[in-house]
Amino acid sequence: MGHDWLIGVLLFIAMYKWEILLTILSSLSQEEARSISENVTWRLRKKFQDGKFSVGYSRFLGYDKGEDGNLAINEEHAKTVRLIFGLFIEGMTACRIAKELTSRGILTVTGQEKWNAATIKGVLANEKYTGCARIQKTFTPDFLTKKAVKNCGQVPSYFVEQSHPAIIEPAVFEMVQREMERRTKEGRRYSGVSIFSGKIKCGECGGYFGAKVWYSTDKYRRVIYRCNNKYDGKKCQTPHVTEEEIKAAFVTAFNRLVTERAGASCASEEIAANARLVRQTLCDTTDLEQEKASLQQELAVLVEMT
Repeated sequence: MGHDWLIGVLLFIAMYKWEILLTILSSLSQEEARSISENVTWRLRKKFQDGKFSVGYSRFLGYDKGEDGNLAINEEHAKTVRLIFGLFIEGMTACRIAKELTSRGILTVTGQEKWNAATIKGVLANEKYTGCARIQKTFTPDFLTKKAVKNCGQVPSYFVEQSHPAIIEPAVFEMVQREMERRTKEGRRYSGVSIFSGKIKCGECGGYFGAKVWYSTDKYRRVIYRCNNKYDGKKCQTPHVTEEEIKAAFVTAFNRLVTERAGASCASEEIAANARLVRQTLCDTTDLEQEKASLQQELAVLVEMT
């Protein structure tokens, strides 16, 4: 028993040394991980500078890995990509496009039957469908957490033109990006259900009219528009209007606009003609030239007489 305290001290010293050893080994391991991460990052960025990049082919709709290792168009999937862009340009939302593809029985790139809006938005925003590639959209600032964050200028990014065959024309892609931005600014007001959705503003409360369907399952089916605040806290009292009334009002307003513009065009032409007449009248020096010639002749006669 007399040596128990000595054994305890030795065990304590051993444990203390073991903790120090673990700390040292952990530090060495962390430095090694940092070194490996820096080397990998350097190689990747050098690859990016050379315009080289890689993608997850198994999850990239529209492309396969070609024999040369580059992107090659998968014509069957490319039809789906073109359809997505076409439906969006026609006015559909990402959510509605997803439902449309699902209802048509078109499978996702991973073979799933159901599409979702996030996938559609990813397709619409992917510049690689134009044959170009923006490289290093994200980066990993911490080699320990390995969490990728969006690159907002912290590290260089690269844009490679004509790096692979295009599925979507660049002009079409740019048009889609502008339309996506416009819809984002409109927020929840935008809907692809009707061309009038998000366009009719309530004159009483400032809210927007939305489409509602009455008697959707029988022959008396009607589409009406009413203020979205009608049954909210504001309880807007503005009456609803039918789709036929809106169409008639639109046609009337459009015809009036065309007529007014035509009238304005005629008025502009008349004003321009009057301006030309005034300019011609003010700048016509024929009479002055004749009077000048007459005076010069009289002056010449007087000179001869003297």
